[in-house]
Amino acid sequence: MFSKQPNAKLFGVHSSRFSPETLTIAHLLGGQHFPVLIGPLQNEEIDIGEILPIRCLRQGLWLAQQQGVPFALLLTPANSHLGPGGGIHIEIAVPTGEAGSQLSRRFLDELEDMIGQTASYRGKVISV
Repeated sequence: MFSKQPNAKLFGVHSSRFSPETLTIAHLLGGQHFPVLIGPLQNEEIDIGEILPIRCLRQGLWLAQQQGVPFALLLTPANSHLGPGGGIHIEIAVPTGEAGSQLSRRFLDELEDMIGQTASYRGKVISV
């Protein structure tokens, strides 16, 4: 999705603490005791039912601008206090107001459409 965003910058993010919680934008903005660090991108191999697994980004932060509206997008593994959830968490931060609201809605609609068109999830449950 970000190939259309020529100004998007991707950063690797790493939590400096052990926590069963999903890393969120709130963690990026706070946490003087356990800061989130910028570092190299990390990937993992995901079995999608094909001969070879697919290589996917484990977690990352994109900073970009679309139609003059700045935004941040965070992708991290979804976790809970019960252990790893086996999914991903995507969070978008936009400025308050109508322009930010429209940007986040467009992004989530596009993401949902892309998921619906992919063949990699053959019959698996996806919640957006």
